[in-house]
Amino acid sequence: CIRDRRMRSPRFLTGLENGTFDALVQAFLAPYPGGTATVYEPGGLTSMAAASELLFGVNEVPRVELSKVTHLVSLGADFLDAWVNPVELTRTWAQRHSVAADRALQVDYVGPRRNLTAAASDRWYPLASSQVGSLALSLLHGVFEAKRSTLGAEASTVAGMIQTLGPAPAAAGIDSQALQEMIHRLLRAELGLVLFGGADVIGPDVTAVHTATLLINYLLGSVGPALVYGGEYALSKVDSEAATAALFQNAVADEPELLFVHNANPVYSLPGLGRAVEAGGKARFTVCLASQLDETTAVADAVLPVHHSLETWGDYRVSNRVIGLMQPVRSPLHHTRHAGDLLMALAARTGHAFSESTYKEYLAKRWTDALTGTEAGDGSGSPMPESRWEELLVSGGSFAPAGANVPGPMQLQRGAGLPAVRAPEAKRVKAVELVVPLTGLLYDGRGAAVDWLREVPDPLTQTAWDIPLEVAQDVAETHGITDGSLVKVTIAKREA
Repeated sequence: CIRDRRMRSPRFLTGLENGTFDALVQAFLAPYPGGTATVYEPGGLTSMAAASELLFGVNEVPRVELSKVTHLVSLGADFLDAWVNPVELTRTWAQRHSVAADRALQVDYVGPRRNLTAAASDRWYPLASSQVGSLALSLLHGVFEAKRSTLGAEASTVAGMIQTLGPAPAAAGIDSQALQEMIHRLLRAELGLVLFGGADVIGPDVTAVHTATLLINYLLGSVGPALVYGGEYALSKVDSEAATAALFQNAVADEPELLFVHNANPVYSLPGLGRAVEAGGKARFTVCLASQLDETTAVADAVLPVHHSLETWGDYRVSNRVIGLMQPVRSPLHHTRHAGDLLMALAARTGHAFSESTYKEYLAKRWTDALTGTEAGDGSGSPMPESRWEELLVSGGSFAPAGANVPGPMQLQRGAGLPAVRAPEAKRVKAVELVVPLTGLLYDGRGAAVDWLREVPDPLTQTAWDIPLEVAQDVAETHGITDGSLVKVTIAKREA
């Protein structure tokens, strides 16, 4: 297919790759005009990056740093389980929320479900996901009124932005006293922070709500100390869902004739894409590099088996100060190849061979160049000593100290084209809101086929193998549901 002259624009769709494999994909596509790589990751916070561009002129997801935060309001962000970086955030929260630290970090959680973060918070405010945007807007108006006199000439700019985002809601979803207390705790904290996101609460106005919460954080002075921009955070690489869907639906002018897919399953997780593909709207020839069959491999024209992630060499660039090295923990169980080795062999067959013969060599060369300054252009690169390579494998990668590569303060832009936060629709009498959360074990369901993940008990419900349906008490009483009931959920004529 690549040798075919009509294949002028091969495309590559990957999961959130940010390291040597990403560089290999770019090098593989370089000889082909129009060849591009798209990064797809469900829950990748592209709306937060869009809000950052609207306010600060940078399309970037900031890194969340809780080490100096003294009061945190989380609007659906389950940072102790499956939001952004739960490993780092859980460690910091545990250190600063401990008795030994005198509970230096206090947390208010707002959301429809009592998840891990809600259960561990100091205060939990149950709130339907459709009302979280109104609460964010109420918090913004309250914080702005308290900070207006300190903003000087910038006050009019901020006031204009808030006016575009929306007027103060008549109802914030929680009672007025609780709202005022929440605002007061944010204002009196040494450093207050508001986080928004997660599958529990996102809706059609997700970018507007992200913009409102970022503006709150700007007023609180937490943009910089707690929301760190300029760190080349991996989540900033994720492309929009529309860009991913276009690869399958031929929604771009220069239709992709050849599409590679690796470490991504958009037919499963993108609403409506499966039905669109079934109707014939996909690239001419789709090749999946996969370690297991899934919904996307089912519609592919070819499936090339590759190593499982536990069988591969690789690295991962979390940010410009954290780069982890990955090494295999088992021998390949089947007759497969590393996805990188497969691409390198394919490049050689089409006359664009790499100088390295294996992906492991390519990986080591990249690390040698980075550590000896070749990438800086001084030409001093030399083979990495075996002892240095062993040190990197033992340490797990390259880690700069905290505080390294800290950018300057962010400047507020004029905010042209700001979206508006939607007012929640009048709740229908019999309406029931369905929340499908992400979890630390199965995430968006991509781990549901892995037995050893499903047998691990959920940290809250202690259930294993099965996924329980959590129902609010009033809904359960209305429908006669008790513990152990078998429930059928129907949405738009689809049942589960």
